[in-house]
Amino acid sequence: LREGETIAEIVLDQCVPELKDVDVDFVEAILQRNKSRVLFLLDGYDELQPEARLAGQAIPKLLSGKMYPNSTIVITSRPSAGVQQHTRPDCHVHIMGFSGKHIETYIQRYFSVVGRQQIAKTLAELVKGNEFLTSLIRTPMFLLLVCVLWEEDQEMVSTGTMTGLYSNLLTCLVRKYCKREGVDMPTDGLPAEVADALLQFGKLALDALLRNETLLDLAQVEREDVNWQLLMKLGVVSLEVSASKLHPRKQLNF
Repeated sequence: LREGETIAEIVLDQCVPELKDVDVDFVEAILQRNKSRVLFLLDGYDELQPEARLAGQAIPKLLSGKMYPNSTIVITSRPSAGVQQHTRPDCHVHIMGFSGKHIETYIQRYFSVVGRQQIAKTLAELVKGNEFLTSLIRTPMFLLLVCVLWEEDQEMVSTGTMTGLYSNLLTCLVRKYCKREGVDMPTDGLPAEVADALLQFGKLALDALLRNETLLDLAQVEREDVNWQLLMKLGVVSLEVSASKLHPRKQLNF
């Protein structure tokens, strides 16, 4: 979103196919005529640029009821994004994550697919007796990462801390990259090219998080001469293209 854009301009840009007879005035007329029947879906509010969250901008005005007050709004967001600054939702829906049964089924299926069913049971038993791991792997992505680590080296899962787990996961991803690309993996530390790319990108990512942002513009990353293609191969970032037709941009999700 751009600072100063109206709701009608946003809808036209991101939700309406390019048609000859459809313009901002047409979209505005449709919205006004169907106020009580309009559903706004704001997916990923926490990824909104800080300037677009300021009072007086389109999305905060929509949330506060100053625009289309009889419409229905559904917001998906991380809890810390500050939605409550502008509105008091009628209903909160919290994603509970995997249950114990879901976790057990996922582990069995994962190791069945990779052909190592014999180590699935030991991971399932470890998880049941480890509160730290149990709370972490209720999120499906973390459960996948723990399975990847367990498949690689079972000792790498038993760190007891989030930092240790992330560090071991990174080492695991680099090992797989080196094996796939035919690059020598040092016995101590990471290959120089990988270490440099991670350090450069890490600085940019930290600055972004301090600004409450979880995406980095690809143009900014390229200006800093970061080897983002290498980070893509490692699997630590993913490339996203914005939904905007008028202001398309590529961003890295980390």
